[in-house]
Amino acid sequence: MNSKAVLYKEYKVFFLLLAVYFGVAGWIWLNTEKGVPELYINAHWSPPADIFFKYFTYVGDGWVYTVFVFSLLLLRFRHILVATLAILLKTAVVQYFKLSLFHNSPRPTKYFPYDTNFHFVDGVQVYATNSFPSGHTSTAFCLAVVVIYILAFENVKYRAFWQVVCFTMAFLVGISRMYLLQHFLEDTYVGTFIGAFFAWITVIALYHILPKYPSTAWNRSLLRLKG
Repeated sequence: MNSKAVLYKEYKVFFLLLAVYFGVAGWIWLNTEKGVPELYINAHWSPPADIFFKYFTYVGDGWVYTVFVFSLLLLRFRHILVATLAILLKTAVVQYFKLSLFHNSPRPTKYFPYDTNFHFVDGVQVYATNSFPSGHTSTAFCLAVVVIYILAFENVKYRAFWQVVCFTMAFLVGISRMYLLQHFLEDTYVGTFIGAFFAWITVIALYHILPKYPSTAWNRSLLRLKG
């Protein structure tokens, strides 16, 4: 895999879907009142959707990402470095936004009047502040970018298909955050950008840096420590 493949071919489908998302979601953001998309999604609830989004939202949880990183011990150590630095960089940016620039920004349940007709999903704790940006969405897109890189590095077949799968899963995490009344559209929109952008920057940087320190150790794993 060469650098051009990383920049273009290996992310071509993913970035195309991302561009469509940014265009459509950006138009909705700019042309609707704050909260309208979230209330619309939340109002179209159903029991199957409640179950699905209640659990699928955990794809963007930090614990899921941690399990993913540890699983890479069985593949290659270099992938652990990429995944770890990507999530650390992404998290630093998100937390700076949440705790400094937009500290205590209201979430939907605090933003709207108390008599708003919300639909709450049983067993889901709904938070009130630190809404912007969405940490779960940013984590999901960070994970998507890292997974696509690993699939390309390992020369897995049907990578265009897996790009669609990775995007769809991350996108659905963003939808889940609005369905569960945890975030606004703009929270997930910016979270998407932060997660995808900083993960991609990490992938590109390490792809160029690691070859400058030739060592077979980068390509070892717990299964092949003597490789």
